[in-house]
Amino acid sequence: MKRFAIIFASEEYDEYYSTPYCHSDAKLLNDTLINYFDYAEQDTHLDLLNKNEKTTPKDILDSYSSFK
Repeated sequence: MKRFAIIFASEEYDEYYSTPYCHSDAKLLNDTLINYFDYAEQDTHLDLLNKNEKTTPKDILDSYSSFK
C-alpha cells in the first residue's frame, strides 16, 4: 500500500502566539516517517511556512498538483 505525507509547519503568526520549535518538529516527523515507517522520500513533502511569505491556500494546493 502506497502512503503519502504532506506536512505543513509554521512558527510565526500575526494573530497568535509563536510556536518556536514547530519547524524542527516537522522535520523530525518527516525523517521519522521515512526512516522508521517505510514512507518513500518522494512520497513525503515538508513545507515550512514563513509569515513573511504571503502564501495563500490556493498557492499551497497548486504546489501539490503534481504530488502523486
